[in-house]
Amino acid sequence: MSGVPTLLIGAGGHAKVLADIIRLTPGLKLVAVLDDDLAKQGSKLGGVEILGPTGLMEGRPGGAEACVVGIGRNSTRARFFESARELGYALPVAVHPRSVIAADVLLPDGLCVMAGVVVNPGSELGVDVVLNTHCSVDHDNRIGDHAHLHPGAVLAGGVEVGAYTYIGTNATVNPYLRIGARSMIGSGAVVTENIPDGVVAVGVPARVVRAWDEV
Repeated sequence: MSGVPTLLIGAGGHAKVLADIIRLTPGLKLVAVLDDDLAKQGSKLGGVEILGPTGLMEGRPGGAEACVVGIGRNSTRARFFESARELGYALPVAVHPRSVIAADVLLPDGLCVMAGVVVNPGSELGVDVVLNTHCSVDHDNRIGDHAHLHPGAVLAGGVEVGAYTYIGTNATVNPYLRIGARSMIGSGAVVTENIPDGVVAVGVPARVVRAWDEV
């Protein structure tokens, strides 16, 4: 199988899904996997050996030219994304063929779009964003760099999501609201008003319960 030789960082559940998306992407070929968990090294992910710790990425294992970061945690994923960029790797998009993305939506570096995702017209996505399984991004949304929408999350039209923010599994955000940067919306929450930066909000309707800063 031809394609750009691609390194996958991470060997957990999130990386397992990305390995499958890489397999389904004609322009990419998975050639190496790195993970810092010693127990995983020497085993295989997506049919490819987990060669060793992430420090090996500097040596371009397997002749890798592109790098996909398979880590769900935003701050960690962002750190490896920036390292890969500094090392000169291409940072391809990983888009499942059974997702639907409007023609006017640009696909920035490191974007991850899993099966069943819908992104409607007028939306803008930041770098290294994760749109997880079956989440829905309606028209004219703005999603900041390194944000993560978990499975089944729903953003109505005109929503703004700040950088490094999580929208939890099956959470819903009502139209034309802003979710601040580096915040977390809990699973199943329904957001009916703006949420500030750096907080956790949970419940129906969602209420801020504490400050939060992912380190």
